[in-house]
Amino acid sequence: MKYKARHLIVYGLMILPVLTFVFTEIQEWVLENRVKSYLIEERGYNNEEIQQITTKTRKNVTEAIVVFVSEPEVQYRYHFLSGDIRQMGYGLVQGFSKKLDHQNLEHLE
Repeated sequence: MKYKARHLIVYGLMILPVLTFVFTEIQEWVLENRVKSYLIEERGYNNEEIQQITTKTRKNVTEAIVVFVSEPEVQYRYHFLSGDIRQMGYGLVQGFSKKLDHQNLEHLE
């Protein structure tokens, strides 16, 4: 009986990181699709206006980072909160040194 319990614990500890990784990947994929859908259907963007959507999970928060074709130097952060997609901030894309002027941002909500 101890032998079976030990194996069950060992296998459980081996599977836990895999399940965590799979869950995170699915969560990021879902958020990416929701943000793309939100931008196209609710905000009226064309697919061609969106240069890139990437997702990142850190500290138990998953966010989508969107770069638009018309502003390749700015990345906008979106989160899924209370059933809605919300823009949570913006910043420079790494490698750009342009000073951001809050008033001139095209895609700020």
